Amino acid sequence: MKLFKMLFIVVLFSVSFLFAEETIVLSLGEWAPYMSESADGYGLTSRVVTAAFKEVGYNVEYAWMPWKRAFESAKDGKKYAGSPGWPINEERQIDFLFSTEPLLVSKTVFFYRKDNDFQWSNYNDLKKYKFGHTRGYSYPGVFDDKLNLDIANSDILNFKKLIAGRVDAFDCEFNVGYSLLTSNFSDADIAKITNHPKALSEEGDYLILSKKYPNVEKIMEEFNKGLKIIKEKGIYKKIMGSL
Repeated sequence: MKLFKMLFIVVLFSVSFLFAEETIVLSLGEWAPYMSESADGYGLTSRVVTAAFKEVGYNVEYAWMPWKRAFESAKDGKKYAGSPGWPINEERQIDFLFSTEPLLVSKTVFFYRKDNDFQWSNYNDLKKYKFGHTRGYSYPGVFDDKLNLDIANSDILNFKKLIAGRVDAFDCEFNVGYSLLTSNFSDADIAKITNHPKALSEEGDYLILSKKYPNVEKIMEEFNKGLKIIKEKGIYKKIMGSL
């Protein structure tokens, strides 16, 4: 009888081990409402990633840090598998696999003070303005360091400069910008700010996984399956529809 019990425990443990969820750790930074350590489910994009991985048997944990360090930590592929929310470019494709579909399509616009007649339709129009700009942001061919840039380390600092009239405009993702304004500034200050309707950039933001991470091809294949499943089930629409 004791031998039977021992065999039963061993079999039970083995089955539990086989079906245990593998944990994926992703590095990322604050980018509310899409990714935020203080938000429900860590933000909309994080909820999408978690739901997609859950469908294919993976658990997800998130490590919060400045974005530049998040990217470098993900590229290393040792402790972190990757990072969510990155546009595709040739340089990143050297080190990362990208999900087949974007997690979201982000829209970047210029925010400016309502009392400033800020107008633009092409690159030449931008040369007469002074811009707040966040370190690490890049829009090749549209907005570059040949312009008059006042660079800061965060979007919040750039909004402070904009409200104080120290810059003419500031480039930021549409929903992120209004989320930051609502969370960090007074109604009086928010009332001073609007955005230009023309998009500076509209691009897909993807999950990236380091090519150095063990078994990365299989993990990305599984994630792509999971993302497809949550879209078919309406889970994706339910999450992102809260914007």
